[in-house]
Amino acid sequence: MRLTGHRYTPDLLCRLVTLASQLPSAACAATAVNTAANVPISGRHIQRLTREVGTDLAHVRDAQAAQQRRRQLKQRVAEAPPVAVVEVDGGRLGTRAPGVGPGVQQPQAKEDKVAFLLSMRSATHAADPQPEPPPAFRDHPRVARLVRQIKAQSAPPAHAAPVVEPAAAEPLPAGKRRGQPERLVRTCVASMHSSDAFGPLVAAEAQTRAFFDAPRQAFVGDGQQYTWSIQRAYFPHFEPIADFLHVLCYLYPAAWAVQPEAAAHGQQ
Repeated sequence: MRLTGHRYTPDLLCRLVTLASQLPSAACAATAVNTAANVPISGRHIQRLTREVGTDLAHVRDAQAAQQRRRQLKQRVAEAPPVAVVEVDGGRLGTRAPGVGPGVQQPQAKEDKVAFLLSMRSATHAADPQPEPPPAFRDHPRVARLVRQIKAQSAPPAHAAPVVEPAAAEPLPAGKRRGQPERLVRTCVASMHSSDAFGPLVAAEAQTRAFFDAPRQAFVGDGQQYTWSIQRAYFPHFEPIADFLHVLCYLYPAAWAVQPEAAAHGQQ
């Protein structure tokens, strides 16, 4: 890190950057740090530190991809994980014009691309141990709530009858689901590059984690075409898996169109 001249430890810097990404503003992060850690710092200073740390991480990310193109990239782990999983998704983030002083000027929504690379451990089975959706996804009121949250909807489609939810829905079972894989390590790659430029960044991170040598490999994505272009180009031997929640968000309004009655809609 090029953070010479600062009195902050690496651990504190990680906490500052994490707070800045999770809270609504750098000013809120500064208040939280002042209150919880008794470290006086301004929101503007947190912004500068976050930008510096992020720039360093981007340099490391891009250098990995360049080394992979030159076939010089080395693994940073001793052995491949039992299960290697790559998840790719896109989102929307708000941007503003750079170099125009404080305040949000020329706001614009743009797409970011994020890949999660997970080392996992799980049992193997001769047959599918979960052939049907888990009970939580067959609970109609809970599914209705979930879809509305994901799609930022305050109600079902206008032509549909409202879903009557129980006053106190049954909570999800505590603890791990039976047979749930164990997550060992997760790293992330993020960028606002095009999908053509993003693919090599993900592949380089996967190579440093020895993912291509894993005995079991999976690639998870939603319906975006570029996601599966990355899978075909860089992860062709990974088992392609469609994100169930993404599919569910399309099935749910389609079922309302066919069966507007709540009871029939759940069955549909």
